[in-house]
Amino acid sequence: MINYHIGEGYKYERDNKIFKLKEVSGYLFLFECGHWCSDTIFINLIRVKTGRPVNEDLQMELFKN
Repeated sequence: MINYHIGEGYKYERDNKIFKLKEVSGYLFLFECGHWCSDTIFINLIRVKTGRPVNEDLQMELFKN
């Protein structure tokens, strides 16, 4: 399961533009600006709060809000 955080910022490794996660629909991650990506791309984005790629987030979550 991919850990994601609605309302938090994510960015591509080589880009400084921050995308704020709005919602997740199936395998699509939708951002407030209208940008979207699939789960295979999302796991490589950097979570701005931690500065680490999503695929390195080892925190286990039982429930998503």
